[in-house]
Amino acid sequence: MQLNDPFGRMATKRQREYEVVRESLQGSDVTTPEAGQDLLNNIRQRGKWMMGLAVPVALVPSVIVPQFALAFIVTGVLFIAWTFTTTRNGLRYVQRYIDEELSAPPASGEESASETGSA
Repeated sequence: MQLNDPFGRMATKRQREYEVVRESLQGSDVTTPEAGQDLLNNIRQRGKWMMGLAVPVALVPSVIVPQFALAFIVTGVLFIAWTFTTTRNGLRYVQRYIDEELSAPPASGEESASETGSA
């Protein structure tokens, strides 16, 4: 039992999220660790780009309409926090997919099943 997730709800939610990402990656062209690393780099680039774009989008209207500056800045900060969290989770799930699905050697049960099927 963990103190920050005593009933395992977040762990269950994260597992479901990973399974959705895994199914999506299995249906796409991510079949090698190199393709997975390319996807990780792409996710990082998109995250940086989105966070970098949020700063001027929040600050320019704040300068133009100063009475709503607080609302624009808070919205920008929330967007940056959401983008950071989403990007971090995406990186974790893709890295886990690479580690578990692409880098792992085949299980011994799969090898013995294929050997008995051909004999």
